[in-house]
Amino acid sequence: MPNDTQIEKLKRFMADKVMSEAVRDVLEKTLVQETGLRDVHILAAERLAIDFIANAWLELEKYKPEKEREASNLRQVGL
Repeated sequence: MPNDTQIEKLKRFMADKVMSEAVRDVLEKTLVQETGLRDVHILAAERLAIDFIANAWLELEKYKPEKEREASNLRQVGL
């Protein structure tokens, strides 16, 4: 569990939309780099890594400012 200082840093990080999206993009692209190895074990490991990043990002979303969380919940997916 992060301490108060770490929580404040996480809040600032998640409030900076450009920075947080750039970090997520780099993490996801790094996980799916071509290694030349395409067996079932490598593919499964890549999928697990992507899922772990997605789950971790959901945890980080809790540190977003309240206004941004409300705005992201108001999106209409069907449009």
